[in-house]
Amino acid sequence: MEGVDIFTGDQAIIDECYRSGIYQEYVVGTEDGREILEKAGLVNDPFSIVSKSVMDLCRKAAGEGKDGENSPVQHHELSVTAEISSTNAVLVTMSMEAIEKLLDLQETIDARQIKAKTDVAENTGDVVFGYQAEYYDALDSLTVTSLMALSGGTCGPPAIESAVIQKSMGMMDRVVAQYRKSGMGPSKKSFYGSICEQLVAKIKAMAN
Repeated sequence: MEGVDIFTGDQAIIDECYRSGIYQEYVVGTEDGREILEKAGLVNDPFSIVSKSVMDLCRKAAGEGKDGENSPVQHHELSVTAEISSTNAVLVTMSMEAIEKLLDLQETIDARQIKAKTDVAENTGDVVFGYQAEYYDALDSLTVTSLMALSGGTCGPPAIESAVIQKSMGMMDRVVAQYRKSGMGPSKKSFYGSICEQLVAKIKAMAN
């Protein structure tokens, strides 16, 4: 039928969804979509199922719409540059939903990082509060590099879900709160300090 595209096979449908931006916005860019990708073993490389020729054509067409209009891919994606190392910058794409979640997460981390530094100043030499500050410093670095670079990107370490980080922060808050209630004695310092050390190690491991 004239004016109607007819797709034959799953690959043609996937390629068209990518070309139109549907795949980026409603699959890669949503929690439900990423759950599907995870079950399919594609969450770390969601664009591997798109034909290379189609991706190359879309990238080539980006920014070349008539009268400055965006291409379909540009309309559904927002390109950002994330510095993964001091020498290598990688162009990646993030959906608007992913950017909003990242900003909310970073806002929470910033506030807790400031509080952690205050706790260190008020409890000089306390290993628990020292680990708490180290934890949020590591988390801050993680969110502005690994998480940002990998939300919809195609290289670097695995993308990190904000829900995982939120759960980890909740655990750290609980440890510190229980430590305060315990009286912060030597034995408690050793016990809670060892747990904090484990949480710090897990966050640092996420970037590897």
